[in-house]
Amino acid sequence: MLSLRAMVPSLTILIVTLLAALPWGWPGAGRFVLPLLPFAVVQYWVLRRPDLVPEWLVFATGLTFDVLTNGPLGYWSLIYLSGYAMTVAALPWAGGGHLGRWALFAAMIAILACVEVLLSIAYFNQAIDWWPVAVASAWAVLLYPMVVMILGGLRGAVGEAGTHPHRGTAPARLERGG
Repeated sequence: MLSLRAMVPSLTILIVTLLAALPWGWPGAGRFVLPLLPFAVVQYWVLRRPDLVPEWLVFATGLTFDVLTNGPLGYWSLIYLSGYAMTVAALPWAGGGHLGRWALFAAMIAILACVEVLLSIAYFNQAIDWWPVAVASAWAVLLYPMVVMILGGLRGAVGEAGTHPHRGTAPARLERGG
């Protein structure tokens, strides 16, 4: 049975996904930043507790967002899973402090913005305006430190990767595959 401590990342990802799917009525590019916020939370937790953010959770996050916003099923799942894969691949180099993690997030958002535009072109079979996606990506990068500050308060409740809450053990190594 999962402890509440282990459920904190999942619950924060779910809450942010539900909030991002609400019809806030923001004009222009403001509404394009909302789908990027669940990925910001996913990336935050994967960099700090990769053992508590499985692939199926990231897929379910995207699928939930697609269903709640009446989007094409699998669209955000593919984008979030692409970002998740990049984050897991970058784990060995992600220890560069706050500025390094912010730069990593900025690079990933830039790549995901390109993926988002290309997927939209493929889905709608026509050229789309990329400018709102670029503006939303810039806003997501600017908002990332706020996400880190908010989630930083919960990080102590979750603990470090591979440690028991009552006795110090060595951090676990992330290994994917068979």
